[in-house]
Amino acid sequence: MIVDVGYGSADWAVEVAETYEKTEVYGVDLSPIGPTDVPENVQLITMDVTDGLAQLGEYYAPDSFDLIHSR
Repeated sequence: MIVDVGYGSADWAVEVAETYEKTEVYGVDLSPIGPTDVPENVQLITMDVTDGLAQLGEYYAPDSFDLIHSR
């Protein structure tokens, strides 16, 4: 599972999801500004990461991140 923190336009999340089709990619951002048409293995979530990634608990099992990306 990959998490893109601050996904913005979601370009990176979509590119990774298209490259690794069997990987779940979650994009998290404070503002819901991403596209609505994304691959099936991408989920864009509006949340404040300064409150902690534990908020993603309804989407993942604990300790299941393979990669956390932010830039």
